[in-house]
Amino acid sequence: MNQKLNILFFCPDQHRGDWIPYNQKSLERMGIENLPIKMPNLKKIMDEGVTFTRTITPSPLCAPARASLASGLRYNKCPVKDNEDKYPLDLKNFYSVLKENGYRVGGVGKFDLNKPSYWWGLMVLLMI
Repeated sequence: MNQKLNILFFCPDQHRGDWIPYNQKSLERMGIENLPIKMPNLKKIMDEGVTFTRTITPSPLCAPARASLASGLRYNKCPVKDNEDKYPLDLKNFYSVLKENGYRVGGVGKFDLNKPSYWWGLMVLLMI
């Protein structure tokens, strides 16, 4: 039986880089001081999974950054250019690709893909 891996995609806004329990080698490479902050659950998740330490955002604005991440498109190709734009519901995203491949997909927090309206929860409903 081909068992799928569990995926936890943790991408917080405004989480200080020096408050993440990186290993000592990563801290040194990034020039971050090791603060005496204990985060045992996050540390365990990082130790057992993959942590990306050399990433950049495609946009300083949150909606275009999230839309670029979800779509896999660079900012200049992504239809969400500012925080007022809505993500087109017919545009593929990695959540829908996971769902099409047998994963149960859900999210908690701010996706910022479909702005508040009568149907504001539609993107999340399409993911489940």
